[in-house]
Amino acid sequence: MNLKHFFKAVKANWWIFLIMALALITRVLFLDRVPTAMSFDELEYILNAKSFFLTGKDMTHTVSLLDPFLFRYPPGILPQAELPYLLLYPIVGLTKFSLFTARITFALLSVGTVILFYYLGRELIDRKTGLVAAAVAALNPWFIFIGRTSYEMVPAMFFYLLGLWILLKSKGWMILSSFPIFVLAFYSYIGTKVFFLPFIFCIVLYAYFVINKRKYLRQYILLCVLGLLVLVGFFILLHASNGSRFSEILTPFSPQIAEQVDAIRKVSLASPLSTLFENKITIFLRVIGIKLFDALAPSYLFATGDIFFSLFRHGLFYVVDFFLAALGILWLFRKNRWLLLFLGTVFLLGFAPQVIHSSGFGNATYHITMIFPPMIIFIACGIVAFVDWLSRTWIRAITIGIAIVSVIYFLSFLNFVSIYLFQYPMSGHFDFPMRTLSRYASLTSRESTVFIATPQQKEKFRKHIFYANLYQTSTSYQIGLALKDQVPSIAGVSFVPCNKDEKVFMQQGVYIVDSMCGEGNVVSHKAITQLKDGEEAYRIYNDSLCKDFELKSYPVNLKLSDFAVETLSVREFCEVFISSR
Repeated sequence: MNLKHFFKAVKANWWIFLIMALALITRVLFLDRVPTAMSFDELEYILNAKSFFLTGKDMTHTVSLLDPFLFRYPPGILPQAELPYLLLYPIVGLTKFSLFTARITFALLSVGTVILFYYLGRELIDRKTGLVAAAVAALNPWFIFIGRTSYEMVPAMFFYLLGLWILLKSKGWMILSSFPIFVLAFYSYIGTKVFFLPFIFCIVLYAYFVINKRKYLRQYILLCVLGLLVLVGFFILLHASNGSRFSEILTPFSPQIAEQVDAIRKVSLASPLSTLFENKITIFLRVIGIKLFDALAPSYLFATGDIFFSLFRHGLFYVVDFFLAALGILWLFRKNRWLLLFLGTVFLLGFAPQVIHSSGFGNATYHITMIFPPMIIFIACGIVAFVDWLSRTWIRAITIGIAIVSVIYFLSFLNFVSIYLFQYPMSGHFDFPMRTLSRYASLTSRESTVFIATPQQKEKFRKHIFYANLYQTSTSYQIGLALKDQVPSIAGVSFVPCNKDEKVFMQQGVYIVDSMCGEGNVVSHKAITQLKDGEEAYRIYNDSLCKDFELKSYPVNLKLSDFAVETLSVREFCEVFISSR
């Protein structure tokens, strides 16, 4: 394509290019600063992807890059998704560790998901709805939040939607071309594995009866059989590898259900009704119902979120989305009931990972990843319905309808940006003090030995490896041995047990104590504090790095630029993040 044809294509599709640019900005801008730290789950993927690239093995030199696809995982962690290692492999392997390089791969996949909403909306309804769906996805709070992380929900969403789009468009034997994409979706996230086969069945029924009018039965049956074989193979191989997470699936025979039945019967009078109504089946159904209603709660979806989506003052959707989704459902009920039934079924199936998870009551947004696609379509239909209705009334101005929706969405988006960029970083989410500690230890270890007392030695050691960018080919063997050591150490920094040989460590170098070790020495010291309340996260004894600078009692007047921690000068770092006590 020459330059003339390129500009012609841009002119013809300028709306979708504008939406793509918006999606890219919302997912990449300040990605090196917000979120301010890496979660442990993200780090496992990042560190092992780097290790696979440099050594061909994981950090413990036990499994190779392709072993997770046979459900053999790096030791020492619960079985996780298999595909993220491979997706992160190129960029993480070729670049230095940083928040940006660790997350840019999934940020780009999130932008790809926005584009898929355009094609899905166009395929299911029309081009106008596709454009609106893409715009809604580009600005959705949850999509922005999760698209700026390295969590496995991002590729899972991308590949499930890509497989859906291919399957909806395909005819004849091309129907089977969706199968490899669905396999990638299956390998993307362990939480949506229970969603895999029902989702394929649901699409097949809609495509067979509604789109292709009872054609291509053999191809659809073969696709379902292949999907079933993938799921059966997963259960067999996972069980054989002793990496089972089957206990996390809630059934009527789970210990939690039996305990509830016993507890209720102990406080009930003897009666035949107790046996009839208080048994494993009824209690199981009750638990499933409660978890489903909790997950459907408007306050959760549109106002507060959960602990994982830790903005607390914002929901997974905008408040206006509640009304737009309701309007969209009504509009689909009038226009296309088969499509409404299909999307509604996918929406309910999306709750399956949450309601059958064995954890207690309470929502976990990462479990309901697949409710978002139908919700985005519902919201888009609501916007289209509102604008169409407004254009047919006495106002007769479609531009006014578009302007009303745009202003409401723009103000909602600005409110989200205010919370996400200027309040969320202060929460210290994902253990931001550990990132600060790692920077301090890296700078201090150039002149002095550093001992860090913590009850989480291996976890803190892994985080330090990332933040200090210490994983290289030359250090990979040493790090592998350190992970097996009782006192992991590298580059002059040792992670030691709490309250052990404290006086010896203080005599030998800089001694840092995790607040989880309990109350410490009352003598004067430096500290790394929690940003939200100024409480000590780490106490620093024998400081030599920041002794010549004017330190505050706790961080104040922070700016977004301060969260580019690794680029701050020593003076800036000390005066912003190190406190004097």
